Amino acid sequence: PTICQNCSLGCNIIAGERYGTIRRITSRYNEKVNGYFICDRGRFGYEYVNSDLRIKEPLRRGQASGKLEEVDQATVFNYFEKLFSKKARFLGIGSPRASLEANHALRMLVGKDNFYAGVNETDHRLTLKALQIMQESPADVPSLRETEKADAVIILGEDVTNTAPMLALSLRQASRVQAMEIPQKANIPIWNENAVKEIVQDEHGPFFVLTPMETKLDDIATATYRHVPQNIARLAQAVTHYIDPDSPNVNDLNESEKALAEQIAAELLNAKQPLVVSGTSLQDESLLNAAANLTIALKKRAKNPWIFLTLPEANSAGLALLDEKNLNMAFEKALSEKYDAVIILENDLYRRMENDKADKFLDAFKHVIVLHYLQNASTEKANLVIPVGPFTETDGTMINNEGRAQRYFQVFHPGGSIKESWRWLGQIMAKGNLKRKRPLSNLDDFINALIEDYPQLSAVKEAAPDASFRIAGQKIPRQSHRYSGRTSMLAHINVSEPKPPEDPDTPMSFTMEGYQGPQPGAVLSRYWYPGWNSVQALNKFQIEVGGGLHDGRPGVRVLNLSAKEGMDYFRQIPAKFQTRANAWLAVPLHHIFGSEELSIHTKGVSELSPEPYILLNDAETEGLGDRVSVEINNQIMELKLHKSALWPKGAAGLPVGLPDMDVVKFPVWIKISG
Repeated sequence: PTICQNCSLGCNIIAGERYGTIRRITSRYNEKVNGYFICDRGRFGYEYVNSDLRIKEPLRRGQASGKLEEVDQATVFNYFEKLFSKKARFLGIGSPRASLEANHALRMLVGKDNFYAGVNETDHRLTLKALQIMQESPADVPSLRETEKADAVIILGEDVTNTAPMLALSLRQASRVQAMEIPQKANIPIWNENAVKEIVQDEHGPFFVLTPMETKLDDIATATYRHVPQNIARLAQAVTHYIDPDSPNVNDLNESEKALAEQIAAELLNAKQPLVVSGTSLQDESLLNAAANLTIALKKRAKNPWIFLTLPEANSAGLALLDEKNLNMAFEKALSEKYDAVIILENDLYRRMENDKADKFLDAFKHVIVLHYLQNASTEKANLVIPVGPFTETDGTMINNEGRAQRYFQVFHPGGSIKESWRWLGQIMAKGNLKRKRPLSNLDDFINALIEDYPQLSAVKEAAPDASFRIAGQKIPRQSHRYSGRTSMLAHINVSEPKPPEDPDTPMSFTMEGYQGPQPGAVLSRYWYPGWNSVQALNKFQIEVGGGLHDGRPGVRVLNLSAKEGMDYFRQIPAKFQTRANAWLAVPLHHIFGSEELSIHTKGVSELSPEPYILLNDAETEGLGDRVSVEINNQIMELKLHKSALWPKGAAGLPVGLPDMDVVKFPVWIKISG
């Protein structure tokens, strides 16, 4: 049982291993998050764990060769012992992909004043703003599955199909909520599927998509609005003013914008359960403010709105809750103060900042130490590389976009020098004799240490049973009782079966031996029941079909996200967008296949990833060829030109995260020539 790492939603999955490699990913039922399904990126984007770029042994840069050379674990510990003996000063860079336990372990090693979240200033600021809104807003924060019950939806800026794909599926279900009242009024029972389909046809409820780009949800939209982020925020604020005249007003909308704002306001007021969706992908804070303002206005009109905000990465929320210092602050600190070494945790700084800036940052340290599972631009600059496991080979906890802490577990024991990041860091701390209140030997110890420093995260402990949990005195087996053929799997290497590895961190075993009866949902690794085939047996594990699992533990919310009173409007209205002569405002675009850092290592995903391009309105492409030169902050890129009649004039769409594209800090004005 594990958690998908490809976006912030935290879908539950089961990873299947054979002969030391991951062979498939399937959905693991969770009634609060992904239900029965997962998206294609989650299902197929796991191949990086089997990549030829995997780091399986420690690497140290040789003094004579200047190249990274394989060394043993003792060399790693000796390296740190020398640094500790010289009282070296460390700076730590965390990661929104690493677990809570790993990030906190690094913070313990380097000290709280020297630990920085490994994300840029914009992403971190917007994540903190989203968490603030969710905790202070008068709106409730639904689970992903609950968003299917909304009967009116407004999306502000977020192309959810590309940034949070399973949310797009849930919103499609939500678009049918009001339409399902039609058969009820005709006295047709909902279970009569054919009759319901016949009478509903293509009817949909109120659904408004306000984004710069065309989206896959446009086909079910009541209305769409295409403009740059600041104008989307302005239109949303106009909707807010129609709902509550005491809110800030926007005076300079055109007639079509006024009519659309009035229509959206009327539909939201008419709804029983309106839902406001936004997120951080457009890197514009005004959209989050506008989403919050909408919920405040609806609450004042005696509605019970929901707000659902997507975040950049799998553990962005968890990392933001640990530290408010971002990567830009670390850059300034490294250049202004003397540090001996930087420790980078499961992160590639060349994905977080411009290449020249990353070079300058790393050059400020005599010792660059990277813990990672894949070779990347940061490991190429390292003096010491420590091999750690990806999500399939480690245990840990992550917090998704709605504040839900969920535990993920090792699928198999990788062997060799690969360990969990938190285990490496704990052993390194032991070498430095860094004092702790209690020893750090297994996952539970690291969770307890986390809670000591962050009492507000105490609920993390309840996300799954601890290592001492037993049923009838037995551990829970990872392998099914039909795994007896394991004795022949390695017969070509050794005919005697080796002793299976032990798991000191979880209530699970790496074998087929253990309790084979009903198990807690958080550690349920398969669905099997006598007389039933594979996943079709799922209903035997549910309290009712479509309901929760027996002892399901669908994660635990660590934040109080129920509706609050007293939050005031964000009163700053962004200025109306003005085009510039010979310049375009760059707007970030995301791709489900290509923008995500790790899934791109899957061959099928990389084949579907577009080559770097720039998107312009049709009317602004006259005289330009198929490829154009784009000047961004005095740097030139050659990009393929894409055109769209619906794309806003004066803006240029730039895909983020694609291979061979440097990091762009948005918003930025760019120049284009043919």
